[in-house]
Amino acid sequence: MKIFSKYMRGTPTTKKQTFRYAVTEVYKKFMSAAKSGDVDALTGLYTDDAQIFPPDNDAVSGKDAIRELAKAVRGMGIHEIE
Repeated sequence: MKIFSKYMRGTPTTKKQTFRYAVTEVYKKFMSAAKSGDVDALTGLYTDDAQIFPPDNDAVSGKDAIRELAKAVRGMGIHEIE
């Protein structure tokens, strides 16, 4: 929950609503950055020790490596995430 704390606003009535709101806010920021090609905004959503697991590839570890992967994906002409 700590990683979402900066996205929590207002006073949701339950922990479930708080968590849902935070996840939704991060998702919106992620999708907006991905669609616009803003690699810095996209990788800014990750922690320094984050790991992602691209399909059919090894894990990518760390914000810098994730940034490089995002740049490579953009360079391949992939501009949308479903």
